[in-house]
Amino acid sequence: MRKTTKLMTGIVAALAISAGGVMAGGHLNKIGERQKAMKAVGGGIKVLVGIAKGQTAFDPDVVKKAALTIKANLNATKSLFPEGTGPDSGVKTRAKDEIWLDMEGFQTAMKTAIAAADNMAGVTEQSAFMPALGKVGAGCKACHEKYRAPKQ
Repeated sequence: MRKTTKLMTGIVAALAISAGGVMAGGHLNKIGERQKAMKAVGGGIKVLVGIAKGQTAFDPDVVKKAALTIKANLNATKSLFPEGTGPDSGVKTRAKDEIWLDMEGFQTAMKTAIAAADNMAGVTEQSAFMPALGKVGAGCKACHEKYRAPKQ
């Protein structure tokens, strides 16, 4: 009976440790997923900036593809900020505590950036490109200033 109790206690402890590892791994996955998504956003921005600088010719199809990449990845990122995935997670992240302290404001800022990317996806004339890019940049900047820590 005593051996059975010890065995059961050991099994329960192992399961608890395993579940904790899954939870921690889940959080690590969320951080990794959002970092990957934000790098994809940066890739889309890089394409648009290349057009703005005249390094690449204006092409509505290229603009649309880059804007849709930005939009899709920002949309995916909205759900990748669960509790426990901030600076206190022990994982290197530039996400600031302000995200979790002001989740409603953060989600509003994300929606604004997504709307700007959606608008950019509809740009077919070069004359509309720079104003639309300004809105995308403003959307990104508003979120980064309040919710993203600088590189260290």
